[in-house]
Amino acid sequence: MDSEINPKYQSSAAIVEQVLKQVLSVVVPGISVASLCSYADSLVSAYTKSVHRKESEIERGASYPATVSVNNIIQNCSPSASEDTLLQEGDVVKIEVGAHIDGYVASAAHTVVATNHPGVVVEDRRADAISAAYYGSEVAARMIRPGQSARNLVKALGLVAAGFGCTIAEDTFTCQLDRFVMSGPNTFANRFNPDVLAPDFTFETGEMYTIDCTMSTGSGVARASTLDPAVYQRDVNHQYSLKLRTSRALFSEVCKRYSVFPFLMRDIVDANQSIKAGVSECVKSQLLVPFAVTMDKKAGSVVAQFKLTIMCHYSGPIRITRALPMAGNIRSATVVPEGSEIGQILALDCGQSALPDLPRLKTLIQAPVPTQQQQQTSMKLIDIGANLTDPVFRGKYRGNQAHPDDLEKILERARDAGIVAMMVTGGSLEESRHAIEMCQQHAHLYATVGCHPTRTSEVSKHAGGAAAYFAALQKLISENRDKVVAIGECGLDYDRLHFSDKATQLEHFVRHFDLAQATGLPLFLHDRNTQGDFARLVKENRRKFTAGVVHSFTGSVGEAQELLDLGLYIGINGCSLKTEDNLAAVESIPVDRLMIETDCPYCEIRPTHASHKLLEKAVWKQPEAKRKERWSEECLVKSRNEPCTIRQVLHVLATLHAMDEAEMADRLYDNTVRVFSGIS
Repeated sequence: MDSEINPKYQSSAAIVEQVLKQVLSVVVPGISVASLCSYADSLVSAYTKSVHRKESEIERGASYPATVSVNNIIQNCSPSASEDTLLQEGDVVKIEVGAHIDGYVASAAHTVVATNHPGVVVEDRRADAISAAYYGSEVAARMIRPGQSARNLVKALGLVAAGFGCTIAEDTFTCQLDRFVMSGPNTFANRFNPDVLAPDFTFETGEMYTIDCTMSTGSGVARASTLDPAVYQRDVNHQYSLKLRTSRALFSEVCKRYSVFPFLMRDIVDANQSIKAGVSECVKSQLLVPFAVTMDKKAGSVVAQFKLTIMCHYSGPIRITRALPMAGNIRSATVVPEGSEIGQILALDCGQSALPDLPRLKTLIQAPVPTQQQQQTSMKLIDIGANLTDPVFRGKYRGNQAHPDDLEKILERARDAGIVAMMVTGGSLEESRHAIEMCQQHAHLYATVGCHPTRTSEVSKHAGGAAAYFAALQKLISENRDKVVAIGECGLDYDRLHFSDKATQLEHFVRHFDLAQATGLPLFLHDRNTQGDFARLVKENRRKFTAGVVHSFTGSVGEAQELLDLGLYIGINGCSLKTEDNLAAVESIPVDRLMIETDCPYCEIRPTHASHKLLEKAVWKQPEAKRKERWSEECLVKSRNEPCTIRQVLHVLATLHAMDEAEMADRLYDNTVRVFSGIS
């Protein structure tokens, strides 16, 4: 069997496997995407030079530059230094590597979750996307056999995607290979398009293919991202007389260095900036084709990719690139039934070509590591209280649109600050619905469901009264268990009895304990100047709930101790840090009972707060803030707190408890996932 496979395919496959393993081993939060791409490209270059050395004249190298596409980016991402980003805790990372020896191509891709805690199981929509892509690639591999049709392969991929609640990403293909050919005549799209005839041919013995199985939790519809294309390819079948001298110089350099395979434009222009201006004419004249960095059109979606190279052998499919197993911490709730159509395909045999051992590299290629600054930004934080359904995060203030919707930019700043998850507060039935809708669009957002004490006056006005209102809350929870992690915000607030009187608040607070008992979820609590009533009701109903946190704590040392005695955790934000007495109270709370939040768009740390002076030595600096009338996408809005400022609260907590910020962040994270186990 192996004697029928050109050994240069096998060498290329061995290189791809080795490079993938080495790059995957350094995927951790804090690593830059650009450094991973550069590392992979350097390894491919070194390994391809180390094999078939007797044939010194043959072409060899990358068949496609290494790409690292994160979260909802679909493909073609190899960022420049100016567009580089750092991996964050929980990012879904797709790494694609391609190599060729003398035009014989092997290509593979793998997906992992960047984490400093590999033992933490991933069970959310990230797991669905990764599992769909993995099993899709395994199904497709087993269908590359003589007599099987491409149409049936596309159908099977669609079944896998649907089974995991995913879609196949646009512009991803099964490509027929040949020597110096990466997209032969039998290449076809993996995503079914009703406007395009499905491929109608059967696979034949001896054919080689790459299968790019890319799945999304979103629509799968691809749109160009804001990142500039980095990968280009010559169109060797097109001719044009370039008019600009810079264009001719650039194209001449491309032709000297590259044949038919894609390349990184920066490798050309970084060495000679004077010819960079020629890129535009070369593209317009179709001599060079840019590969757009695409992303899923649906915000908050997760995209995963597995890619392999395979041969259609008369005995069945034979893998050229070796399959790397899916990470053990990826556990989708969806299981492929053995007797199903997909289960039967997965039960088919799929051979594996033997791969040669690679020579040891003479020169060590240094693997990238997080710098000290990168390590600081790789800490993981969970904001347990973010009022992201507030219209101000869509640019609307008191009913008036003051500036564009900038929620996605706010979420991006939060990720850059180290926030890996947020709990979006539900303060009423309707607000809880909105919170869940938002969370379904973003993998790292989770919701609370309940009725805020100042909103309890609406319960009796609900059709069917209180019983129907709380039944609707429970139904909302049961239909969205993957996203609802707590009951609340609920409790008592005697500072604002003009919104809802004491008797109404007391009546409906108690109902939340029953809701917690029925669902098994912890409580997200509110306690403001309640004269002992809050503590009394919690104590009376303590057996009904597993755990709870009193968020936005502003009480005294004694009040903090009272909550601790009830077995509750305490959430701290800027409002918790206003006075010296507040600071003393927060300092008295054991670290293993603390959680952190922003309560945005409220509760920022202001210059008048006692805690503000502690920010002078903070490493993280708050971005510039402007009035909403002078809104800029890169700036915060004055008086509109947002999640990224959690770093200020973290610094104050670390200072008060004489701890390193990173250590404090780890302790807070552990406390939060211990209570809110639905967060993954």
